[in-house]
Amino acid sequence: MVPTTRTCSLALIAAALAATPAGAKRSVLEEPTGPATYVGARAAALEGDLRRSALLYAALAAREPGNPVIVGQAISSAIASGDLPLALRTMRGRPLAQLDVDARLLLTADLLRRGKEREAIAVLRNQRDGVDLLFLAPVVEAWRQADQRDDRAYATLSEVPAGSAVAPYLAEHRALI
Repeated sequence: MVPTTRTCSLALIAAALAATPAGAKRSVLEEPTGPATYVGARAAALEGDLRRSALLYAALAAREPGNPVIVGQAISSAIASGDLPLALRTMRGRPLAQLDVDARLLLTADLLRRGKEREAIAVLRNQRDGVDLLFLAPVVEAWRQADQRDDRAYATLSEVPAGSAVAPYLAEHRALI
């Protein structure tokens, strides 16, 4: 990061804190206010405090649920910080079309963890604006079929596109199934 950007970011934080009236609560976690919370989240990320950044973005997203940029940043920050439950809570109720690749992969993993294989496969098969996870659907479907002792599992693996990221692992999947 360029030192000027960091200096400017820190100057914004200082200005936001200085603008807080004396005696007022200064914790943006307690009272998320648009600009102060956003600056606090950015500052926390710059300082490497991903957990605090994620919490601040989530608080801001809860206050501005209709802002797709803030909600997207809240989900991404929660994933980056490793707080997957926070990311999932922030995603709750959002249309699938508003979720980026990372969020959709996390949602798929969560659905699989909860035994909702068909819903997970539906998430993978749902494409939008360049987000294409369709190549993963046959692998997940094949494992679902294998778990149910369905003989079609091997045939389903043949639906994986030849040049996809999972194609080199098909032999291993076949062996494990």
